[in-house]
Amino acid sequence: MLNQTSKVGEIYLQIIKVGIFIIIFLPLFVERHFLFPFVVPRSIAFRIIIEVCLIFYLALLISDKKFRPRWSMMLGLLTAFIGIMTLASLHGVNWHHSFWSSVERSEGIITWLHLLAFFVILSGTLKTKDDWLQLFKLVIVAGWLQTLYTLSQFFNLSFTFEMTGERLAGAIGNPSFLATYLLFIIFIAIYLYTESKSKIVKLNYLGLALIDSFLIWQTQTRGAVLALILGLLIFISLKLWSSKKPHAKTSLTLILALLVVAVIFLIINKDADWVESSGTLSRLTTISPTDITTQNRLIVWGVGFQAFLARPLLGWGWENFDVPFTKYFNPILARDVGSHPWYDRAHNVMVETAVNIGIVGLALYLAIIIWTLKLLWSSQKSKNLTNTAAFLLTSLILAHFFQNIFVFDTLNSYLMLFLIMAFSQSQQSPTEEKKAVESKITTNKIIFSSVLLIIIAVPIIYLFNIRPALANYYIIKTVSKDRDDPEKMLVGFKKSFNYSPPADSELRFILIQFTRDKINQIGINEKTVPLIQFAIEEVKKSLAVSPYYIQNYLLLAELYLAATPLDPNYLQLAEEVTLESLELAPRRYQVYTLLGRIKISQGQYEEGIQYLKQATELNDNFAEGYWNLAIAYILSRQPDLAQQALDQALERGYQVYKPENINLLLLAFRDSRDLKATIDFLEMLTRRFPGNTEYQKSLESLNQIYQQAIEAVQQKIELPKN
Repeated sequence: MLNQTSKVGEIYLQIIKVGIFIIIFLPLFVERHFLFPFVVPRSIAFRIIIEVCLIFYLALLISDKKFRPRWSMMLGLLTAFIGIMTLASLHGVNWHHSFWSSVERSEGIITWLHLLAFFVILSGTLKTKDDWLQLFKLVIVAGWLQTLYTLSQFFNLSFTFEMTGERLAGAIGNPSFLATYLLFIIFIAIYLYTESKSKIVKLNYLGLALIDSFLIWQTQTRGAVLALILGLLIFISLKLWSSKKPHAKTSLTLILALLVVAVIFLIINKDADWVESSGTLSRLTTISPTDITTQNRLIVWGVGFQAFLARPLLGWGWENFDVPFTKYFNPILARDVGSHPWYDRAHNVMVETAVNIGIVGLALYLAIIIWTLKLLWSSQKSKNLTNTAAFLLTSLILAHFFQNIFVFDTLNSYLMLFLIMAFSQSQQSPTEEKKAVESKITTNKIIFSSVLLIIIAVPIIYLFNIRPALANYYIIKTVSKDRDDPEKMLVGFKKSFNYSPPADSELRFILIQFTRDKINQIGINEKTVPLIQFAIEEVKKSLAVSPYYIQNYLLLAELYLAATPLDPNYLQLAEEVTLESLELAPRRYQVYTLLGRIKISQGQYEEGIQYLKQATELNDNFAEGYWNLAIAYILSRQPDLAQQALDQALERGYQVYKPENINLLLLAFRDSRDLKATIDFLEMLTRRFPGNTEYQKSLESLNQIYQQAIEAVQQKIELPKN
């Protein structure tokens, strides 16, 4: 019976290892038929694989006690961290969002529970150093595939995804996230280099580390470049400082001095052609208090600090940073033309953790990092790890933490981080594999328990993974294949929402977006009315579940405004909804702008102008605010004030006189029915653009009409209807 039980356990173990191996390759998995194809398919696949592995792992615990995870400080800290995360979210502003997260991020409590299970499974099944080395070698295989794909992107090969400008994104889909992932690959490759005795294999690891360093440079991610340099510097420093060679400390001093000289040389030459021609060097040399990106990060962190002080103990709930960000929004962020700052991340792991789950959660997060470092150093002292290995992984953890001061983790980097944490924990126990402990449970009972676990797991997998995946799939199918037919779109959206969680605001945002597009394209008719009514009811559901999310109020108000021809009462409802949002976001310029538009639509121009003025008073550098104000002045037949507002928008960088904006101004003049003001504006355009015959013809035509009007008034005759 022991042999049969051991055979079953061995089969289960192999299934678990296959699952772990597949997870290692998930950063390469992209599915184009999903919303956020680099995130959602990967996250859902990870959760399903973990759930399947967990079934067999629990059954494995029954068959062989050696696989039972031992309680450890690391496991305790991770469990406490997720426990505080859950408690803070129950106490927070939106439990649903804390649990599920957004579609784009997919990093809610549900993902963290799976990451904890990943840690437990790794710790329970990989018992020897050879097990871990085999897994790290598989990580390198996945790293090579990611590297080759990214190199293909660098050489613009046709089968790769399009890049964001010049910055490489690989199969990860984002330059910053790719750089974070490659940072782990580099240090793991160097670690395996130190463990290998074959020169050819060493060359493989060294080549990967060098190529990935080049690719990090090509991502132009400043935080990752600096983190890589810092990590290597920490490693070299630790090696030299621990060395007993007489000149080691002198070498360390020389390396630090050369680094300082290199930084000074780069700063002195920041305006040189060779610096400006390099995207990465140019971005590095612009890091300063006057750099807009730097200023924006500091402003966001300041808003985060305000939010933390408001709820210092348990915070606002996991994944809820955007709620306090809106509440304490700093209007200075709106200084860039075209900027629409909706931050759902603080771009600083300490600020975001403190805001989301308070000082207790932040303390636990830091404790996890510190304990990982302690485990690495204690493994070095007990000779389970060499000095070089401990120094390398210490440098990796510190470099990753440094980078997270400027960006944030995704599933891709979390997998690598939990891998390192589980490895550091495993090195505390003897590396020799323990003998199997005889189980008194029969093989039949083990198989029966496995079947029972599967029966329990299937509805869980369907509810938490398959249904969200189907909702995501059908929404993309609807907007890609049925976008020209409002009736088919309605059927598709209903099908998608039947599967989606009740507060899936992102899917409803797509519904509103396409509904407004249909109104603009074909108007309000028998085909679009059902779609409009459905969209309104769906956004109301989002408001009921997520009453603190300002975007939902603005979406509903925008839809009411667009659908006013269907029901005049919608205009009043738009105002009421927007005024509710004003209570939640008194410093959001979008609210004042929308209120201004609503008042102007009601014919209450002065009240509308006052709201638009308030948007500019929040931030005098807000160029779009002056543009909106100019349109309001035109519609209210105050052309002189309109021109003043246009001049102010122009001074602040708004492209007032590009063709599409001129057309918008002409439409506003047309709607104002102010013939003289329109002629004056066209005369200004002909002076500014003397070669534009279209403006000249329009001016001549309007001058004729204007002259006819004057003559008609003088002769007291009726004007032609045209």
